[in-house]
Amino acid sequence: MADLVIPQHILDGMVAHARELDPYECCGLLAGSNGAVTHIYRIKNIVALEGAEKLSSFDPAKAAHLERLSPAERAEIAFVMDMQDFSAAKKDIRNKGLELQVVYHSHPHDPARPSV
Repeated sequence: MADLVIPQHILDGMVAHARELDPYECCGLLAGSNGAVTHIYRIKNIVALEGAEKLSSFDPAKAAHLERLSPAERAEIAFVMDMQDFSAAKKDIRNKGLELQVVYHSHPHDPARPSV
């Protein structure tokens, strides 16, 4: 596996994104080339913005739990990326000749750890 270099200003941007949306989960993309990240793309968490119809991507038990919560409460524990934001970011990445290298999201109520 090749190394991936994420510059400090990109890491700072991810941390700022998470802090700005706290207590809600944030999500975004990192892009670059040759093992170096050069761009960060913030993606809206539509679980916080929209109704329960967006919950179909979750397993039925999780969806049933989330349906009982307000959008703000849902955004504290789950996310679904806005597909318009995601598509615009992917198009920009492609147009710049970059590669999508990282999908990130925050865990505001859990210990800092990578998701697998």
